[in-house]
Amino acid sequence: MKLPYDIPKFNGKPGEDPKNHIMTYHLWFSLNSLMDESIHFRLFQRTLINISTKWYVKLPQHSFKNFNTLVMAFLTHFQLPNQYETGTNLLTSLRQSTSTHIYDHLHECRRRRRLIKAPIPDEILTNWFAKSLLPPIGQYVAMGGALTEEQVISHAQYLDLVHS
Repeated sequence: MKLPYDIPKFNGKPGEDPKNHIMTYHLWFSLNSLMDESIHFRLFQRTLINISTKWYVKLPQHSFKNFNTLVMAFLTHFQLPNQYETGTNLLTSLRQSTSTHIYDHLHECRRRRRLIKAPIPDEILTNWFAKSLLPPIGQYVAMGGALTEEQVISHAQYLDLVHS
């Protein structure tokens, strides 16, 4: 199936609105009476160009249960710089060092999170936390599929015990 020439493409550059892209994509589908979710998956990637294509290609295959989970990942990744610019560098700059024990790192992460007053979805927090951990544990935590902050933390603590 070919996309119409007038369907907007999403580049992923600053200033582009990922919500607008998703809304336009959904409107096009409903106007054309397309309800099959597998078509949503296949055609969505064709609306992405440049930076957003690179993001999509790097996603683990079959990592989404349905199209809505893909949309959430898309919005989380591309909306984050627009919506959470102020104060979030407290969390994004946090990195565990080889001399920092996992419990101390968790304490610092929670302390920094309390300083940010804006509501931040669990998907973003879990992603930031996994990236802040040392490479072997952070990679395993990111692949673990935990959805809440507490699940990610308990998984990280378990993996830290296993690796030590």
